[in-house]
Amino acid sequence: MQLALLARDLVPRPANDADASAVSRRAFELFAHAAGRWGLTLEQQARLSNSSVSTLQRLRRSLGQAGAFPVFDPDHLLRLSLIANIDRDLRLSLTEDGDLAWLRARNARLDGRAPLEVMIEDELPGLARVFLDLRDWTLGR
Repeated sequence: MQLALLARDLVPRPANDADASAVSRRAFELFAHAAGRWGLTLEQQARLSNSSVSTLQRLRRSLGQAGAFPVFDPDHLLRLSLIANIDRDLRLSLTEDGDLAWLRARNARLDGRAPLEVMIEDELPGLARVFLDLRDWTLGR
């Protein structure tokens, strides 16, 4: 898997600190939306985003406040971008019930593991694997 290529294609390159803060805020908003749709626990969200539960809670509070949002490092942005893209592809390809079932169903293309399990247990490589598998599936490959 070419994580560097995914990072190049999925993670925006902000021009300044204000843009970096805005990109991080939007990435976290999309992550929070996906986590809510998927019915993830705080612990699952923390593992997916490589954060602590307390950090997630602090970031959620920051969403409701004006001003600068914390700037994420490229690894964190890549994780959140992969999750946002997986969520988007699922919403475009399946019904809401179907996409949630797909996340939890065993998948032969993922060695008999559920996509959510792969994403949580295998961390960044798992997120990339699920993203690429879903992309191939939606494109009919």
